[in-house]
Amino acid sequence: MNANAAGFLGGAFDGRYVYSVPSYGSGNIVARYDTQAPFSHATSWSTFDTTTLGATVKGFTGAAVYFVPHTGGVVLRYDAQASFTTTSSWSAFDAHTVSPKAGGFEGAVFDGEYVYFIAGESGNATIARFDAKTPPSMPQLPGFFGSFL
Repeated sequence: MNANAAGFLGGAFDGRYVYSVPSYGSGNIVARYDTQAPFSHATSWSTFDTTTLGATVKGFTGAAVYFVPHTGGVVLRYDAQASFTTTSSWSAFDAHTVSPKAGGFEGAVFDGEYVYFIAGESGNATIARFDAKTPPSMPQLPGFFGSFL
């Protein structure tokens, strides 16, 4: 499907698709599998290069609706209502614009309203919380668009 799709660290499931999260080592290719299609068919899989959104949009450590940045602070989001392979279906937000210590997370959890980004082991003591459901669409911030699942 894509020779550069390797080194995944974590995943997410949206009810139909399984998303493989590109590793924080140097990963930038998200792989998506359609669970309604045969696993071994190439057409069941698609990929997206996260660096089409910016050179630093890569290297994640998991996903909980949003892709969790392991190094740096760029959070990645895919609008599942749009085409997976189209750049405009994706948005990125640099959490450092909220706090210089918001970055280098180790994971995230979604409670139905908020996404909590868990502080990493690199001395980062910041836990970030994002209101993902109120209002029930993305905030009107530069670089964000689309609807929430």
